[in-house]
Amino acid sequence: MALLGPLSFIIAALIVYWSGWKTVSWLLSLQILMFVIYLLCGRFVPTMHLSIAQQVRSSAWLIGFYAATILLSWLGSFGGIGAIGHPFDTLAVALSALGIYYWGAATGVPAHLVQVDAEDHESEAENERPHAPLVVSPRVS
Repeated sequence: MALLGPLSFIIAALIVYWSGWKTVSWLLSLQILMFVIYLLCGRFVPTMHLSIAQQVRSSAWLIGFYAATILLSWLGSFGGIGAIGHPFDTLAVALSALGIYYWGAATGVPAHLVQVDAEDHESEAENERPHAPLVVSPRVS
């Protein structure tokens, strides 16, 4: 698992990067805008157990990821200005994704502050209960 998480994040970041500057620029810029709107509407979000500072701290890695991906995509060779040529642009994205992965892992919401809704917890408990075996009666002709 120690290898699968970072490797998966790097591959996902590369897929986003390889989609090209045209896609990355509008998609990730929109995500940053939505984060700002989320912050402005924070009082309507049911996260009373977390302060807005904790929410921002635990999600800042995502904004960093978006900003780094936008910058590298603009500088890179997949529709960008080509200042960083291939394969160095891909390597830069992979290395930045690896660093951001560990940043996110280090700044996530502490486990003791994570709250699961009672309904979600109950449905998970139901799925874990053993079920009675299925009994099939013989068919009478």
